[in-house]
Amino acid sequence: MKQLNLYWLGGGGGSSVPDGRTVTPINDVTLLQQCAGIANPTYTSLFQILADTGILQTILSNQNAVNYLVRCKGFIKPEFAPQMTSNTTPSGTATLDTSFIRTDLGEAWNAFDRNDSKGAFFAASSDAALGRCYYTKGEAFKPISAEILFGSGTAGKITYSDNGSTWTDIGSTISGSATTQKIDLSGQSEHMYWGFHLTSGTSGAYSKQSFLYELQFYEEGFCDSDDAMRYIGLNNYAANTLLDDTTWCEAICNSTYFERVLNAKIPTMTSNTTPSGVASAYTAVNGYPAFRAMDGNSSNYWCSSGNTPQWLRYEFEEAVLVVKCYLKSFYYNSSSYIANYKVQGSNDGSVWDDLFSETYPNSNAARTVNFVNRTKYKYYQIYVSSSYGGPGGVSTLQFYGRKDV
Repeated sequence: MKQLNLYWLGGGGGSSVPDGRTVTPINDVTLLQQCAGIANPTYTSLFQILADTGILQTILSNQNAVNYLVRCKGFIKPEFAPQMTSNTTPSGTATLDTSFIRTDLGEAWNAFDRNDSKGAFFAASSDAALGRCYYTKGEAFKPISAEILFGSGTAGKITYSDNGSTWTDIGSTISGSATTQKIDLSGQSEHMYWGFHLTSGTSGAYSKQSFLYELQFYEEGFCDSDDAMRYIGLNNYAANTLLDDTTWCEAICNSTYFERVLNAKIPTMTSNTTPSGVASAYTAVNGYPAFRAMDGNSSNYWCSSGNTPQWLRYEFEEAVLVVKCYLKSFYYNSSSYIANYKVQGSNDGSVWDDLFSETYPNSNAARTVNFVNRTKYKYYQIYVSSSYGGPGGVSTLQFYGRKDV
């Protein structure tokens, strides 16, 4: 793994980490705090950091800490168990509690090995004794979600314990499926052991059996936390640096709170050139110019001519990293509307890159589109490749993005 040279505190400040230290970026909460100049870190989990807004501000306002953070993808959505190579390596303990154990078919750690070709093998004489597969890392963990893949024709529940012997099953019964299932665990408390309780198996050599192919629990991450996203949004270096990384950008764009880091959008236009930027279109029909789709009044609209190609465009005053667009009322009348379109970006107004495309299925509904864009552009447009029944109209067009400040 590529190493990272960090220079913090300028050769002073009392940190236990020397100025100029070379570190390997891993998801290490202690190193993250040290990068921010915190001399004696006390927090051992990201959850604790996210709950302390003062520490959050310290980390996100420190360029060394942000440079470390952006290289540690696990901070986006921290995992409960690492990629296990045995029941006790690289860390923590995986356990399979079942009546019959066939290590040749799969042990507990196989449910946490990031490989669904082999899983933890449950076997018992009856459904009642099928048992549990679980993991502990030696400290309490508060998940917000889980992902699970286990055998079809079987069923069970998410389970937790604080001592490894007394268990509590939570949520609805989950039926086995051929695809990974995502389970919402928001609102749960911290517990030492997390796992899966298989309550119903399929007929087999031991009467009842099943495979738990993969199981993982996730803690709240930077892109799940309201406070974290708010403080990222308040710090220009943190926002620009994280958005400049593909993995972080995608996670931020898909998060509930991603609007907090965006600072650029089309203003309320009163003409094609006021108050700022430039609105333009392929053509204006019956006195409906481009800016009418950007004037904040959804009863006004820009109308296409029905010809192809057609486009509706806005030119920002500077290059912007757009990651979201809002489109409303793709229709001219009940039987005439835009059918297929693209969102495109350009820096010269002539060479265009495709960012998103869609067949629009509804003639008059609003549409919000989030997409991952890795390049800043000055010009953004919707490019209409076809309309249904004649001309189409757009009553609202908005692009949301980030500019360096």
